[in-house]
Amino acid sequence: MGNLLGRKTTVIEDTYTPKCCKCGRLLEDISAETSFEYYELSSCSHLICTDCFKEHAEIEYGVKQLVDCPKCGRIVHEEEIEILLSEEWEEMVEELEDEKTEINEGFVRCRCGEEVEVKNKKVNYNLKDEEGYPVSKEAAECYAKYRTKCNQCNDELCGKCMLTPFHLGFTCSQYREYIESEKCRYCGYPVKKKRKKGILQFVCSKFECKNIAKHSCSEILDCGHVCRGVRKEEECLPCLEADCVERNEKATLGENTMSNCTICFTDPLGQLPCVQLECKHIFHAECLEKKIEMKWAGPRIHFSYKKCPACKADILWCFHKRIDRLIQEANELEEKVRVKAIERGKAEGIDKDERLRDEQNEFFERYEEYCLDRLAYYICHNCNDVYYGGMRECGNAIENQDDYDPADYLCGDCKLENYAGKANCDTHGDQFIEWKCRYCCNYSRWFCFGTTHFCNRCHRHLKKTIYKCPGPPECQIKMEHPSDGKEFAMGCGMCKNQRIADAQ
Repeated sequence: MGNLLGRKTTVIEDTYTPKCCKCGRLLEDISAETSFEYYELSSCSHLICTDCFKEHAEIEYGVKQLVDCPKCGRIVHEEEIEILLSEEWEEMVEELEDEKTEINEGFVRCRCGEEVEVKNKKVNYNLKDEEGYPVSKEAAECYAKYRTKCNQCNDELCGKCMLTPFHLGFTCSQYREYIESEKCRYCGYPVKKKRKKGILQFVCSKFECKNIAKHSCSEILDCGHVCRGVRKEEECLPCLEADCVERNEKATLGENTMSNCTICFTDPLGQLPCVQLECKHIFHAECLEKKIEMKWAGPRIHFSYKKCPACKADILWCFHKRIDRLIQEANELEEKVRVKAIERGKAEGIDKDERLRDEQNEFFERYEEYCLDRLAYYICHNCNDVYYGGMRECGNAIENQDDYDPADYLCGDCKLENYAGKANCDTHGDQFIEWKCRYCCNYSRWFCFGTTHFCNRCHRHLKKTIYKCPGPPECQIKMEHPSDGKEFAMGCGMCKNQRIADAQ
């Protein structure tokens, strides 16, 4: 092995083979074929071979007067560079100083080789940085004095520190301090004051970041990085830092702090506390909790909300107490719907459907799944209980409507109190109650959408056309009823049949 500086490299998997972070060559091959050494940069733990580091340092120092990691951009301290390059580093610095003296006064050399004039311009104290925030007085004066642009390559550079592009929002010394400082684990701003180990370690003084930290795990992982999970989680997440993920991609499926949360698609995973599902996909804990709390879209109950947003596998656990409790509640609701669907399926004749006996069909010998696919269930607005609301294909048209009125969805018991007519029988309860078609004067044969009774004609077209009652004696139901367009219970069908039989 080569010469390693900084933290000792820990190989997480036997299959991991170290490679140079710049040229990508396997370091075992480099050391076997050549006499070159390789190094572990203490600022970030990335490995780089000697040739690559010399070439990179010469270019970077010549342009920026500093050297950063070619992979992650963290600054390599000059003391470390001197150890790594020794006399070559001293020669490099001397050559750069000699080169500066050869350039005419008032000019600097761009990295493309062109000499660029540095002119002192009028200070704009209303100047804003790239994010739209006003810059400090010192930063505005530095911009006016040293910011220049190369006519050859159109690069903006600093005529004092030679940084390309220009460090907008910072003076030269401020920018150097910024890039060498520890960064807030959430927003990336410098942590000006080092805190003791704990929740606020590596967190800036912003209120938002300190508030996020209160809900974050404060454990330090074996690799030396801070855990990106939630506070008081039962088990820490795998490390999400890029260099650790590169060594063991299977642990996070290649996702790191810079990967976007695939629920919100706005913030990287590193900006908020995260949870990992059993399938190993990782999301912001807050995003996943909100998604599960919102449940399903539209009025009909379905359970896609309790599946992983990435791979659609069932969410079993994630070591997050609130989310695990929501998943448990969803499982209990699903079991309740399953039991009702199995019983209702026999009443609807689904157990005799030929598709259950067709070996080519996706529901072959899968009666329970077929019932859940064919039957629609809803939540009663009054009592919050689950009730059967007709066949699913009837409700496809309103499946994802956001403008539905939840008050329209009532179970049988609650309808007794909300609909006109005789909706309860002293002998048989509501089991054999007959309903008028909502849109005409015929007996209903269908109950759809969880809200509406239809006769055969109106159900066939599913058009909400109201047919005016022709009045007695043409009216089919032969009783006084409210105007069409409203639900109306006509009493117990079992008792009616008994009265007809007795009369005969």
